[in-house]
Amino acid sequence: MVFPNLTPRITIINKAKENNLLRLQDEEDMFQLKIKNLTNFNKRKPIGKNLQIDPENNEEMELESNDGSS
Repeated sequence: MVFPNLTPRITIINKAKENNLLRLQDEEDMFQLKIKNLTNFNKRKPIGKNLQIDPENNEEMELESNDGSS
């Protein structure tokens, strides 16, 4: 039994699946790029003994020393 009226629907569904896969691939590529940028950033800026990453905004901040000098 043939359903000729379903062919356009199947084509649309297949196209949607294809577009979804392409979108997921784009998202994965962007994620890989972010990881690469973060890795390069970490290699470029070593954290000194008086610096730490501020968890609030992911920026470096100076730590106050106990001996009065900062």
